[in-house]
Amino acid sequence: SRVRWLLQKEGWSDWCTIESSDDKVTWTFVADSSELHAKVWYERLIGRKLRYLRFSFTNINNDQYMGGLAEVQLYP
Repeated sequence: SRVRWLLQKEGWSDWCTIESSDDKVTWTFVADSSELHAKVWYERLIGRKLRYLRFSFTNINNDQYMGGLAEVQLYP
């Protein structure tokens, strides 16, 4: 599988963790990224089929806003 994501706002994503699940109960680490920039596509190749994804954002710098996902694409 391949996952791609795009952020809409600059400075809203200090640290991002991506996890996958087959049942939405048990989650497994897929990838993480730090210091992400807006309007740049990020991509990770994953060596297994993905069904559900979740993105978790950590506010390391105590920014007023966080997250800012504009689009996520998942390919088999």
